[in-house]
Amino acid sequence: MQLYDYYLQLRVSQPHAREGEPIPITLDLLAGHWFCTVRNVKLLLKKMTQLDWIRWQPGCGRGRSSLLTFVIPAPELISRTAMDLTRKGDFKAAVELIHTYGRHYALKDSFLDWMSGYFGFTTASSEGAVLDTLRLPLFRHPVSLDPAHAIFATDCQLISHVFSTLLELDPATGNLLPQLAHYWECSADGTEWTFYLRKKVCFHHGREMDAGDVKYSLERLADPASGSSWSWFIQDVVSLTPITPYMLRIGLKRPNHLLPFFLTFPAASIVPEDIVRDSPSLFGRSPIGTGPFRMEFYDKYICRLHAFDGYYGVRPHLDVIEMWILPEQLAAYRPKGNDKLIVSHGDVPMPAEEYKHQGFLAKEEHVFDGSTVLTFNARRGPCRSRLLRQAIDRLIDRQAMARELGDNRVGPSSGIMRDFQLRQGSRLPEDPDLNAGYARDNASSSVDELIRTSGYAGETLLLLAYAQHGEDARWIAGKLTEAGLSVKVETMPIAAFTDRDYVHQADMCMFMPVSSSPLGFLGYLLQTTNYIHRHMSSALQSRIQNAVGQIQREASLERQAAELLKIEDMLHAETALLFLLKKTFRVAVHSSIGGVRVERQGWVDYRHLFLRERADEGDRTVNESGLRDSADERP
Repeated sequence: MQLYDYYLQLRVSQPHAREGEPIPITLDLLAGHWFCTVRNVKLLLKKMTQLDWIRWQPGCGRGRSSLLTFVIPAPELISRTAMDLTRKGDFKAAVELIHTYGRHYALKDSFLDWMSGYFGFTTASSEGAVLDTLRLPLFRHPVSLDPAHAIFATDCQLISHVFSTLLELDPATGNLLPQLAHYWECSADGTEWTFYLRKKVCFHHGREMDAGDVKYSLERLADPASGSSWSWFIQDVVSLTPITPYMLRIGLKRPNHLLPFFLTFPAASIVPEDIVRDSPSLFGRSPIGTGPFRMEFYDKYICRLHAFDGYYGVRPHLDVIEMWILPEQLAAYRPKGNDKLIVSHGDVPMPAEEYKHQGFLAKEEHVFDGSTVLTFNARRGPCRSRLLRQAIDRLIDRQAMARELGDNRVGPSSGIMRDFQLRQGSRLPEDPDLNAGYARDNASSSVDELIRTSGYAGETLLLLAYAQHGEDARWIAGKLTEAGLSVKVETMPIAAFTDRDYVHQADMCMFMPVSSSPLGFLGYLLQTTNYIHRHMSSALQSRIQNAVGQIQREASLERQAAELLKIEDMLHAETALLFLLKKTFRVAVHSSIGGVRVERQGWVDYRHLFLRERADEGDRTVNESGLRDSADERP
């Protein structure tokens, strides 16, 4: 351990001590705390005294209390040490220090401003080559970069840069585009699909990808040993047959015209069979794919991607992306005036008038492809009563919620599928009353009557929400409390997503599903790890499964869209979940940054970014601390 570790460990153990005020302590107590001998304790105290970190007044006689006075505030030492480590190039140690002790103290804005100067574009010349590096903060640690376990937005974004899928969905048009498969076709009855693979596509470890890898990647999702929650979209597959190394035929037990769309999901990324078979448990930490970036380094504090020179597509303009994985509580901080590309999911990093002054070309606002939703646990507790769910629906005035909370909340959602089709200009059969919810039955009953007849007996309803949706959850809890319901709001840790027991104990869960297509919402309904699926009754799960089967049989996009609306209407009719608000994210692009592409899920596509301005000679650094990873959820 370093000397600062000993000091900070001791400082954390004495939370009530104040700088400049002596506290009694013994050498034996310090030896036990630092797990060392009394002799080593004296050496440590001497060094800390020389550095003016502490003042030490020894007691007389063994076992007698001495007086210890802390001089340097812990946040100052953390900041000073992290700066020194960063200047020396030991970024990992600096980030580890912030992780270990930063959660105990509020770091100074001056340090955070200084730290932000290390984020951004760095252009360096080496042996005649120009190396462009983008360094940025990441405020949520990836859970797994194994596509079979692609659940969270952070993970999916990184997976999409390291891996490739057979097909890709064009976010602008919703059309399927070729990726690893350059062509695909379906039999007349919709039960057989053939995919033709690109030749000479290599994995990052150098081996050429072939149809055997595609077969293995898809079979792996259905293998219970993999622990994947994505088996639902290949449950109708009866055969995966490599016809040649570059041709794969998929046989189905029933028609499925959604299969090509499902193969665009991050979970359907193609993995190298040899590597995964050898080290299945390590693959999520050391992923190898065919994507535009290869994983160069990844641990708890640093994630470094390097452009893959052998990429089958257009090589990224950036050479290196280095992400510092910082404590989530630092995400609320926004550097002032240094950002070159800002993707803001609600907060405003600087006053609007400052954007033009700082050299930004544009400041755009986009509506997320998604909606905040509130799920009801229909398997246990008071929310099994549809009457209570209807009462809660009526108590949540979406218009008032958007108006009172403001910020990036733009108004009520009519449903993920319905919102998407309305944006496309479709004429829908009904325009529901968004303010009143969708509970058509018992329309003449008052909210009090619904609560009274629901059987609700004063139980406390547990409402779980991620931290970024906490304000919305507390607003809802306040309205329910005013109506006589007892509600407890609890911030949900990320790891809880896969904790079945934890979610099962909740009466309601609030989160924001996002997807590049309304068909993506099916993932939330069918994926076994998702809150919506877990909270639905078995009967409703079965009805939705049958409805999805009907969509899969439809080759017509129009018929698929109509059937999707029926599923959403089914959820409305059962008050199985509530669609709440549409939200926006803001994008500001500086004149020095080119190739900015931000998807409607709030994701930045790093493949196309480049620095317009270059220095004529030497190195150049452009601050860029505003690239923010989306905190929303993927199916």
